[in-house]
Amino acid sequence: MAVSCSTPRSTTPVAYFSATDTTTAVAETIADADRPLCGGYTDQREPTEEEIELFRRVTGSGDTVYTPLSVSTQVVAGLNYKFRCRYEDSEHGTAGNCRIVIYKDLQVGATLSCITPEE
Repeated sequence: MAVSCSTPRSTTPVAYFSATDTTTAVAETIADADRPLCGGYTDQREPTEEEIELFRRVTGSGDTVYTPLSVSTQVVAGLNYKFRCRYEDSEHGTAGNCRIVIYKDLQVGATLSCITPEE
């Protein structure tokens, strides 16, 4: 049985898949896994200088020092940056790893969305 995919404005099929083609399509999708998943985060990677500058501007200064180790991004109505970080809190004498999510809107604003400690 063939499955046809078409756009709403056209009756012309865009692609055909048979049961045997499905295995090939799945294999090709897995092979393309290095591409970002629509709506998902990219793989963690080393942050660029611009991303480190954004991170430092948003996390600011205080008793807790955050050092970004890696970052992944997600396209939304703007961009989410998920940083994996090392933190050191001099006031409480604690240190560890955490994840910090920063949202950058479509204009120029950026806000800290959340900080999650890693166990």
